Amino acid sequence: MSIIENSDVAEIFRHYPERMRQKLLFLRQLVLDTASETEGVGKVEETLKWGEPSYILKSGSTVRMDWKEKNPHQYAMYFHCKTKLVDTFKELYSNIKRTSTILSAKNIHNTPLILRYSYLPISSL
Repeated sequence: MSIIENSDVAEIFRHYPERMRQKLLFLRQLVLDTASETEGVGKVEETLKWGEPSYILKSGSTVRMDWKEKNPHQYAMYFHCKTKLVDTFKELYSNIKRTSTILSAKNIHNTPLILRYSYLPISSL
């Protein structure tokens, strides 16, 4: 697991409940690993947007993730609403019961492919 260099991001992760922190750290590592393995992606900037851990690239869409107390058994990955990503995910994963951008333990195994799509330049979709 790579170290969180941004102290503000690290603080957010420290405040998640332990069970969700482990899931979000795993998701974070998938984001970083997928970016490093995907040609043309470049360096990922880890920061906060709207108080949520966010992963920004020079090209492609920002990805955010978070856990909310009002839905304690879920954690989420968010994508920019002006992209075609969510529609693409719904089409690709139409067989998954929950086709929103929320990732639960039931469909976390699809994350690497979802992330690969999220890092494509918008014009490539």
